Amino acid sequence: MAMFPPALPHYFIRKFSEPGDIILDPFSGRGTTAVEAMAQNRFGIGNDLNELAFVLTKGKLANPSIDDVMKRLDELEKGYSRDDWLRFSGMPNKIRMIFHPETQRHLMYLKRHLDWENDDVDAFLTMVLMGAMHGQSSGFLSLSMPNTFSMGWNYVKKYIGKNNLKRPNRDAFEVIRHRCRRFLNKGQLPGNGFAIHGDVRDLDSSDLIKHNSVKMIF
Repeated sequence: MAMFPPALPHYFIRKFSEPGDIILDPFSGRGTTAVEAMAQNRFGIGNDLNELAFVLTKGKLANPSIDDVMKRLDELEKGYSRDDWLRFSGMPNKIRMIFHPETQRHLMYLKRHLDWENDDVDAFLTMVLMGAMHGQSSGFLSLSMPNTFSMGWNYVKKYIGKNNLKRPNRDAFEVIRHRCRRFLNKGQLPGNGFAIHGDVRDLDSSDLIKHNSVKMIF
């Protein structure tokens, strides 16, 4: 996904809108604009047709408290039983080759139990988890691989073999917990907002946004 720094929407939102104004990003991507609107006490709306973009935007705009997030994460971890996941199906080999078997068990459990569509805290946790899937440090769940561009599965397989890469045994709960603390260390954002999963051409007929209510489209 193409990204721009938060400073870019920050400047225009501050210059051309007031607190409480509605700011719309019709192609929200990772939700940067809508989050920046909320950070400046505006109402941020992010729309995207891409499901991953929608999940990321929805999770960021959920804006939960650190206490609620940690309580839910503790609940999920307490409910995890390794014995229940010694065998599981549904994860293709091209995914299995990237994650350690123990990490795979965590991911399959979280995939089943995170209700991101209906619960704001779960949406936030899902967003955090998606950001931790691939990377090149201990703060990520996969073997060392870039998270800013895509590679073909055959290329990845050959690269793993050529460089003798080993899948790190990462505790998904601990990785998420650390990332959540970093995300929420400044507290909740002062504004509000929500995400829409849909085609931008349908927004005009949507009941979610009132006509003439949007102050800025970024």
